[in-house]
Amino acid sequence: MALAKFRQQLAAHGSGSLQRSLANLERRLAEHLAKLRLYEQSGGYTSSIRREIRNFTEQIEAIRKILEGES
Repeated sequence: MALAKFRQQLAAHGSGSLQRSLANLERRLAEHLAKLRLYEQSGGYTSSIRREIRNFTEQIEAIRKILEGES
């Protein structure tokens, strides 16, 4: 699903748009990883953060796959 979405983005807006999306997702992933550590230390619930981390990781992998195929 993410792969198709990012292919459409590439077709409509070009590789620069995908590069920006990749940078944004990597930034958000780093933020969520930091939050996860804080929540784990405080004994809080981590399931939603783990789900978002998994989603960001899948999206990052999809974008990288498309960009590598473009080269």
